[in-house]
Amino acid sequence: MADLTREEVEEILNQLKEVREREAEEAEAASNNKKDEPDEDTAEAVAPETGDADDEDGETAVAEDQTEEPEEEEEDTTPHLRDHDLSGLDLSNLVFYGADISNSKLVGTDLTDSDLSDCVLHQADLTEADLTDCVLNDTQMTEANLTGATLERADMRRAVVRESNFSGATLTDAKVLKADFSKTNMNAARMTGADLSRASFKQADMTDVDLSDAKLSIGVFYEANFTNATLTRSEIKGAKLHGALFQDTKMMRVDCTNADLTEVKMINADVSRARFNGSIMRRANLEGSNLSECILDIADLNNATLNNVKLDGAHMNRTKLNDAKLRGAVLRGVTLSRAKLVKADLTGADLSDANLEGIDLTESLLDGSDLSRAFLQEAVLNKASMKNASLAGADLRKASLEDCHLDGADLAGAKLKGASLAGATLIRADLHRTELDETNFQKADLTQANLTGAKLWHADLTQANLSGAQTEHADFSHAKGFK
Repeated sequence: MADLTREEVEEILNQLKEVREREAEEAEAASNNKKDEPDEDTAEAVAPETGDADDEDGETAVAEDQTEEPEEEEEDTTPHLRDHDLSGLDLSNLVFYGADISNSKLVGTDLTDSDLSDCVLHQADLTEADLTDCVLNDTQMTEANLTGATLERADMRRAVVRESNFSGATLTDAKVLKADFSKTNMNAARMTGADLSRASFKQADMTDVDLSDAKLSIGVFYEANFTNATLTRSEIKGAKLHGALFQDTKMMRVDCTNADLTEVKMINADVSRARFNGSIMRRANLEGSNLSECILDIADLNNATLNNVKLDGAHMNRTKLNDAKLRGAVLRGVTLSRAKLVKADLTGADLSDANLEGIDLTESLLDGSDLSRAFLQEAVLNKASMKNASLAGADLRKASLEDCHLDGADLAGAKLKGASLAGATLIRADLHRTELDETNFQKADLTQANLTGAKLWHADLTQANLSGAQTEHADFSHAKGFK
């Protein structure tokens, strides 16, 4: 039950306005008086001579004997609305500018179109209050309760609402630029189309929140929890999301260009057709997520975990994936041109029809992986393990596979003209009808390999082991080291 009426609230606000105006006039008058006072140098120059030294000493002694009584603290008589119950009132279209409303109850209160700029609402209860089109610029509202409140199109620029509860609240198209929402509870809040640019949501609970078409660019979301949230088509350019959680999150078509996603957990999330150009995703865990047709050009995914991730059709030109884990990942038709995957684990990964031109897979694990029809011209696979991998129909011209382990690999119909497999092991590998012109097999182990119908024109087989190899219909014209 409200303990004030709208009229009484208006009276308090009018009193507060008068106080502010009076203080402004006094401040202006004091400023003008200070301008009119002569400066210290002028005052000393025109100061009249005082009495003799004895008089001065006497006056000083009297002054020292006088004891100043301590000033009593003046009681704060500034009008306020603290500790009041304003629940259910119609307080729409009012100007609360600068008012202190701390600890007050405004449950179900109508504050539509009101101006609450610079107000203090610490620990206020605004459960299911209506703040549609409300202005809350620079408002201080820590530990407040706004459960189920409506803040549609509210202007909350630079507001400080740390540790407040916005669960189930509606902030559609709200402006919260540069606001501080650290450690807030935003569970199931509706924030579609909201502008959170440069805002801080550090350690905020964003579970089940709807941020479709929202702007989060250059915002700070360290360790925020976005579990089951919806961020479809949202703009997150340059945002800081270090350690954030995106479990089962819907992020289709989001733009995370140049964002910091270091150590994020994006598990089983749908991030298809999203943009991560130039983003930092070191040590990120993206296990089981769908990143199909994503753009990750020049992104940094060193030491990231992408096991069982779907990246089919993704663009990852010059992306860094050194020491990354991509076991069982689906990368069909992916573009990884000039990417770095040194010591990456792609065991059982599907890279069929992928563009891997100039890729660096030095010392990587590709056992049982599918690289059939992949484009690997000038790729570097030195010391990589590709046992039982499928490279059927792959283009490996001028690729470097020195000391590579290709035991049991399927290279049928592949093109390896000008490639180097010096020191590689190809025990029981299938190389039938493979183009091996000018290929370097120095010291390679081709024991029991299938070279049926293969072309080895001008190939270098110096010290290569061909014991038990099937060479029917193979063409060794001008091959070096072949007997």
